[in-house]
Amino acid sequence: MPRSITWLARAMMAQGVGHFLYFALCQAFVTVLLVAPGADEPFLNLLAVLYTVLALWNLALGTLLFWAGWRTRELQGRKLCAVALVASLGGVLGYFCFPTGLILAVFGLVVQLDPRVGRAYALAAAEPIEPALTGPAEALATT
Repeated sequence: MPRSITWLARAMMAQGVGHFLYFALCQAFVTVLLVAPGADEPFLNLLAVLYTVLALWNLALGTLLFWAGWRTRELQGRKLCAVALVASLGGVLGYFCFPTGLILAVFGLVVQLDPRVGRAYALAAAEPIEPALTGPAEALATT
């Protein structure tokens, strides 16, 4: 398996975790806004709604990136990986996530278009990859 796939999968999962953390930060901010003195002001309510939408978007994007990274690690879901990489550009709604999402999308699409990666996916589809580490029961069963 090309090393670039491993790095891509790890980067996608890390970006997904970053979106999860941003989701938590947005929700904490909304909670502070709603319990702050004068929380009934229309501007604060609008801000709370905006951050709730932003938080839900980042939760969905983080889930997609983490899941696609996990599948990529197993050399499955090549189309899902491409969709997640393009969707990572939607991190513009999350401010700090856009630069990392842009870098991840460019790197990931270059990796996905590499012919060696295509062959690795084809080989994995033809012959499932066995886990590198087996538990004691599996080790005893094969001896």
